[in-house]
Amino acid sequence: MTDLVGGALDRLAADLPSDQRGRFLELMRTGLAEFDAVVGPEDQVVEIEAAADVPPGERLAAAERFAAKRRAFTLGRRSGELLTAFAEGRDVAADAERLLAEIETALAEMRDDGIRRELGDYATECRYVLSGGTGPNSPRGSKLA
Repeated sequence: MTDLVGGALDRLAADLPSDQRGRFLELMRTGLAEFDAVVGPEDQVVEIEAAADVPPGERLAAAERFAAKRRAFTLGRRSGELLTAFAEGRDVAADAERLLAEIETALAEMRDDGIRRELGDYATECRYVLSGGTGPNSPRGSKLA
């Protein structure tokens, strides 16, 4: 993190109870780490400043949702890339197994039902690849078949 991002995070955490600051910063950094490398610190600060509108009493829960959504987004992007590679005929079984394990871990940790459904779709996509295209299908997988 750059000083710009760290400063924005520190300002946002300043009005939280001291017992929440560390967890809040950890969650926000986790979510920000899921951004593409091309996203600069100025863009990350925009995301951080959006959280300033969240009342301090709700900010920790908002940071949890932010980190979870960013993780799901990254897993979904990777699953889409896996489907594309599979459709191109590449051998991606090992990648599918690793990604499925990551998705299952995320599912086990996730409490948000909407994100759980999203992650479930990505798990189905991995299973589709692992079945050689004959197993459970997903909306994105069916478009490639």
